[in-house]
Parts: sequence; structure tokens; C-alpha cells
Amino acid sequence: ISTMHLILDEREIRGWADDDAFRELYIFWFDAIAESFCLDGGFTQTYQETDDSIFVTATVREVSGYLGFIEFSKKNGRVSLVAADAHLLATKGAEAKAKVKARATSLTNEDLFTFRNERLKLAAMSLSRGGYQMSMNALGRFWLFRSPQVDSPLLCDTGYLDRTTVAARGKQEQDPKPLLVMKARESRDVAIFLDSDSTHITRVTFGLWMANMALEIGGVRTSWTTITTDYGDILFYPRCANRLFLEGVHLPETMLGKGRFKYGYNFRRAAVSESGRSLADSNAEAQRICNIWNLAIEQQHDNALPTYAHLHLD
Repeated sequence: ISTMHLILDEREIRGWADDDAFRELYIFWFDAIAESFCLDGGFTQTYQETDDSIFVTATVREVSGYLGFIEFSKKNGRVSLVAADAHLLATKGAEAKAKVKARATSLTNEDLFTFRNERLKLAAMSLSRGGYQMSMNALGRFWLFRSPQVDSPLLCDTGYLDRTTVAARGKQEQDPKPLLVMKARESRDVAIFLDSDSTHITRVTFGLWMANMALEIGGVRTSWTTITTDYGDILFYPRCANRLFLEGVHLPETMLGKGRFKYGYNFRRAAVSESGRSLADSNAEAQRICNIWNLAIEQQHDNALPTYAHLHLD
């Protein structure tokens, strides 16, 4: 087992709530699936519930089986985010993956502790200070984050998973279709686990996290609450008032100052800031909102013109 002290800029997580940290995990999950399966237009997220768990599954029509899933266990309160055929480490190429799987001695700590999305470390620091424990599995290895004290550096342990665990899942490993049985395949998928050290994660907490992350799972994509254009959507559902989304994923920050939007907006493709929490600049944000309204009015969508006029009357 190797251990690394992770020195992070704590200013990045100042003011974060638990759902801000969970958003970073969700963004990694979403982006990893989109990248692995070359999905430029995203994928379908579907809510499922069994006696033991609540699932949000990722699917596309062209691929059989699940591309990934997010699970809340009713039994132990664990939250799992699994992305099929994804990459955790920043090391690229077949050679680097082969080194990890073959337990090559040439792997350095830098290799093992540099992730494709380094903001996972910020999420781990925030969550550990909030009483949660975050761990990850990939390529037959585990990564376990811990913070002994509130103000101490974040520690991360990594080592190989027990061989018997992998052998017991051998049948899954050979299945060419991704995640048919709602389990992480140790050598092919990335799995992130979130447990709570102090209090049980409840289904209400999980439900709020998911509803705040993703527009589609929140159930607001219906014709009477949305005007859809090529530039994006105008969201009239009260829960989405003053909220911005990019391709259905919540953007918690706006670049336009302290004002409030009466409605919500879901943008199509757009450049985001370095933190990924807002669009890249205020001009781009303002222009995209204008483009959405202009096209909605031009195409005479759902009384868009009188609705826009009432914005100014209010």
C-alpha cells in the first residue's frame, strides 16, 4: 500500500456544501461515460428502484446494457458511481494501463495519484471534513481518502484489491456488454464509493443531491414547462427558477453578478470556467440567454413573445 499526502488549495472548497462536493463526483461520472463512448450529445439517465437500492442508469439506444450507473443502497446508505470502460488515472495509452494491471514496479506515486480529473481530490477533502468517506476502485486497485483531523492534509492510500474479489467476478469480466448486472468490473470500470462515518446517508439526502445535479432526473423535461431551441431551453418549472444548466448538468455559479433569473436556462454546448462551475465568461452567458430568447420568439414557441414582454413588465 502506498500513501500520499495531498496538498490542495483549500480556498477552492471554501463555502462548499455536501452537494457541491457530490457534484464533482457526478461531473466525473458524466464526463467519463461521455468520453468512453464518444457521446457528443450525452445519454439517457433513468431512475429505477428495487427493494434494496435506488439506481440512476446511463444508456444510449446504440449500445446494449448500461454505460454506467449511480446507486444508493437502502441497506447501508452507500452511494456508488460506476462508469463503464473508463479511465481514472491521467496516464494515457494501452502501455500505461497494462503497467497498472500487471502491477509493474515502474509505476511511480505520481502515476498513481494523478487523476484525469484532479477535482476529485477537492471533493474528497470536502467530503471527508463533512463526515463522509470516499474511495475509488479502478484497474484492480483501490484509492481510499482520509483526513485524520479537520485541518490536516488529505491522505490517500492505494493498493491492489484482493485477488479473490476479482476472481469471484470473473464471469462479469468476460462479458463484452457493459454493466449488464449492475456491478463494477474491477479491471475495466471506475467505481467511486461514498460512505458516511458519522451519520447514515439517507434516501432523502441522495434524492436531493441527484435532483440538484441533473435536469433530466429531476423530471422537468415536459412540454408545458420548457421551451426548447437549438441554443438551449427556457425552463418555467418553479424548481428551476434562477438556475443554469449545461447539457442538463447544473451550473452552480453565474458570471452575471447578483441578479436573479425569473426562469431557468439549459445551455447547449459551451465553454466552462476552469472550475467547471460556471460558463467561461459573462459575455458568453448573456449572449446565450439572448440567443435562446431570440430563437424562441422567432419560431413562435409557446407564447414566447408575450412571456418575454412580461419579463420587462415585472
